Amino acid sequence: MNKKNIIRILVALCVAGVAYFAVSRLTAPKLDSGMKEVSVKFEVEDADGNKTAFYEQSVRTNAETVGDLLEELNETPSITITLSGEKSDPYGRTLVGVNEYVTEDWNGGPWWLYNSTTNKDCVDAGFCNGIDANPVYDKDIFVFTFTSTY
Repeated sequence: MNKKNIIRILVALCVAGVAYFAVSRLTAPKLDSGMKEVSVKFEVEDADGNKTAFYEQSVRTNAETVGDLLEELNETPSITITLSGEKSDPYGRTLVGVNEYVTEDWNGGPWWLYNSTTNKDCVDAGFCNGIDANPVYDKDIFVFTFTSTY
């Protein structure tokens, strides 16, 4: 390989690297730091599609992401939350269990899913991102559902 081709490849790699970092910075969600009031609801869906809430609270939090919010909730005596994975994983952590409702069969469910009709990022995308990627804003309402359907 001659010197010109090596230089062209290095320049292309540098441009690609700069473009990747620029796009990732521009598309990263803007985190809302500071105290927020957030409503959280955990519910279980039965085989007929009926949902029963077993925890519903309005909480004051400094959490910047839904994952941080779940960590804070886990510190309260009224609820036990089990997460799997690491924040640094490509998709972050996964909500595995809340109290006695734990996902045991990843192929057949039931699983924990969550949604929000008030969170700007969830509404804009039409779905909520992973718990460690989704920001928490003041007055958000999050509903977590243990379900075999999605």
